[in-house]
Amino acid sequence: MQEDHRLWREQWRSADIPEANNPQARTECLLHYEATPPEVARAKGWAVFFATVLLDTGLADHPAHAAMGEAILRRIADNAQKRLQ
Repeated sequence: MQEDHRLWREQWRSADIPEANNPQARTECLLHYEATPPEVARAKGWAVFFATVLLDTGLADHPAHAAMGEAILRRIADNAQKRLQ
């Protein structure tokens, strides 16, 4: 469980980390952690959860949270779309 949380942080977190927008860096991260498909799926689940919470709290009264949540969800969606191509 702890490793899954670390994977989500390394993979899909905030846009202020340049590597977060780099698909090659995300792939290298997964290889470094030797992540199994179930671990990657759980990490994506954590990413969706935290992004949703950030977006929700951000829409209420914290614009920075909203921006982070939106960026994470956009990154996850973009990553999924690229895998379908």
